[in-house]
Amino acid sequence: MKNKKQINNTSNSNKTSKYYFNIENIGILSILKYQVPRSYFIFLIFRFLIGLCSTGYIHPDEYFQSPEITSQSIFQYRTFTAWEFDPKNPCRSIVIPMINSGIPFFILKQIQNLVELVLPMKGFSVINGTTMLVAPRLFMILTSLLMDYYVLLICKRFRIRFHKPLLLLSSSWLIIIFQSRTFSNSIESLLVATLLTVVIVYDYNSKSSNYLYDYLIGSILAFGIFSRFTFIFFSIPIGIYLLWQLVQHYDVLTIIPKALNIIISFFLTSMAFIILDSMYFGYLDSTKLLTIIMNYDINLPGTLDLLKNNITITPVNSFIYNMNPENLAQHGIHNRLTHLFVNLPMMIGPLIILIVMELVNIIKNIKNNNNNNNQNNINQHQSNQNVNSNIENSGLPKSIKILLLGVIIVGIFFLSLAPHQEARFLLPLFFPTIILTSRYMSFSKVSTKLLILQWLLFNIAMVIFFGFLHQGGVAQSLAYLNKRVHQPPPSPDTTQFPKFPGQRTHIIYHHTYMPPRHLLGLDKVNDTSIRVFDITGDNESLQSALNGIHHSEIFLLSPDISILYNQYRYKVCQLLVSFWPHLSTEHPPLETNSYKDFQLYLFKCVDHYPGSIIP
Repeated sequence: MKNKKQINNTSNSNKTSKYYFNIENIGILSILKYQVPRSYFIFLIFRFLIGLCSTGYIHPDEYFQSPEITSQSIFQYRTFTAWEFDPKNPCRSIVIPMINSGIPFFILKQIQNLVELVLPMKGFSVINGTTMLVAPRLFMILTSLLMDYYVLLICKRFRIRFHKPLLLLSSSWLIIIFQSRTFSNSIESLLVATLLTVVIVYDYNSKSSNYLYDYLIGSILAFGIFSRFTFIFFSIPIGIYLLWQLVQHYDVLTIIPKALNIIISFFLTSMAFIILDSMYFGYLDSTKLLTIIMNYDINLPGTLDLLKNNITITPVNSFIYNMNPENLAQHGIHNRLTHLFVNLPMMIGPLIILIVMELVNIIKNIKNNNNNNNQNNINQHQSNQNVNSNIENSGLPKSIKILLLGVIIVGIFFLSLAPHQEARFLLPLFFPTIILTSRYMSFSKVSTKLLILQWLLFNIAMVIFFGFLHQGGVAQSLAYLNKRVHQPPPSPDTTQFPKFPGQRTHIIYHHTYMPPRHLLGLDKVNDTSIRVFDITGDNESLQSALNGIHHSEIFLLSPDISILYNQYRYKVCQLLVSFWPHLSTEHPPLETNSYKDFQLYLFKCVDHYPGSIIP
């Protein structure tokens, strides 16, 4: 028997059918029949080319939260383990890195095995610094295409043209640069877009065909929270919208099973994360897991005691860590308004003006509707016509606009409560901003033409800076050194290393971001004579480090060309090669008379006193 709300909804089926229809009709084949702008394919080509070829180094976390960790397990490389993956208190799930860099590394390893089987060429390897850099990026670029697909789904849901949001999305530096990197923020951004899309295209008029959606929502929530606990902040408005829609369309007896489906899916997915993390970090092994399973029904207190001592929940650990101001102080303390007035404009540029405009329009619309309701100046029929007219003119229903604004505002609010604020934390706001503001992009007015011009210039500048210039020499130099380590010249060469049996090689990076070791491809067992150091101090710290190394080859990388002319007590440095472009904003070049000043220099430093060479 139909419940009351279902009977009421039946009378409005013609009105709601415009916005709600079966998701099976939104397959990829049905979307491809629509004409996609040629400019989109141009931006798509740029996404692949720039994403794969860019040398810029945005932040150490793009390496140290994923490929630097997974390469240890897959290639047995000797790398650096960041504090987030300390087994004593792990704050990052290993599942996410194993997906976004572990899968491409595994495929790369299988390709190498196939090459060795088909072409048994001694010394030939497809695994090198370049492929180690490109493989995870290619995977991330392919996953970023899901956002393009989500734009099409949402636009088709509301029968609006997808050209503007699709072009706005594909032309953004965030999807070209950030979404091609293995940041946990990039995964979080993709999952926020996924959850938002699933909730928007959820067929609320369906009576029994949404169980798959319910399970999917629960799994997405678990994936999001285990990628970053801040995912909760962005999902709060989405959850409120979902609950509001369910209450509007179903009675309590129908809502409860749907909620249980979401909870069960969330619980099972979370348990999978917990078990995998606990086994990876050494809290749990197969024997302990079997004991827990066997004791579950027999001895519940004993089972709980086993769980307490043999599992780790990484989002909880991360949350507790971030609640300690002393911990955050190690990463930098910022003003609470940094996100709003610095980071958000840096991420979305001129779109921040459009967000403010949408917020003002929504407030005015709500205020006008309240005045109309209080004064009873119009009847219900006229009110419905006005609402439908507003929806058609603006493209998106008012409820969807409020949802998108809610994700943006609530996300910024909660993130701003923390004293440590980095721009990449706002990356999940990128997708809802695109959907919300794309309707303003038009060539019909001079003002919008100027807006489009500002948008393009802004993104070009950000792509150049973060995609190529910022710390751009670090990855290039590591790929170069990787070749020197694994493919030394056959003839005697003063730059060859290791040169003598037992001699150590020291690779020192000075005034750069920390170098990701996995790009060197150093084996845990066979390459122990090569060590990598990161020196962030002044020249005195560098001099102290150099003078403390004896009877070793030293390769020094620094943006400071004056090292060539500095007088060190026991060392002489010679310039081998330089890598362009490179800019360290923390230590910019003293002179910028030419583009050649933006370089990272590779020096070889040797002992210059008698008896320094090991016989």
